[in-house]
Amino acid sequence: MMERFSRLLPLLRDRRVLYLINGSLIFGINLILAYAMFQVQWSENEWRNENIANLITTEFMVVISFFIHNSLTWRHSFGSIWSKLWRFHLVSAGSLTIRTAIFASLSYLGMHEMFATVLSIAFILFFNFVGFDRFAFGQASDPATDKTDQEK
Repeated sequence: MMERFSRLLPLLRDRRVLYLINGSLIFGINLILAYAMFQVQWSENEWRNENIANLITTEFMVVISFFIHNSLTWRHSFGSIWSKLWRFHLVSAGSLTIRTAIFASLSYLGMHEMFATVLSIAFILFFNFVGFDRFAFGQASDPATDKTDQEK
């Protein structure tokens, strides 16, 4: 049993694996929050109502996901929390633009809001990982994959 666990431990240190695990948690929170926001009547216009709910959900999730990723996924990153939060928001703004365009287009075409939410989130996962890894959290040091630390 311990041998199996010891083989899994290096995987749990890889930020790509952590991104998938923590991203799954964030995805679940996002769906629950989106469902709750879609229940609120923000506007008389159904299409506008869905998009307002989607935008509110997205901003809440940017803040929630920053703290999850900063604490768990890129915990070895450098820089001040405010600097990382600012860069995270810049990457997220690009994602928001992409996600909103996808969601609005699918919603306009008559797709159910929850399915449009799932597709728009799935599309930006790769964009976010690259942006967070390379820009928001800088060239984060990952002890599982950083050879220079192991050679010292």
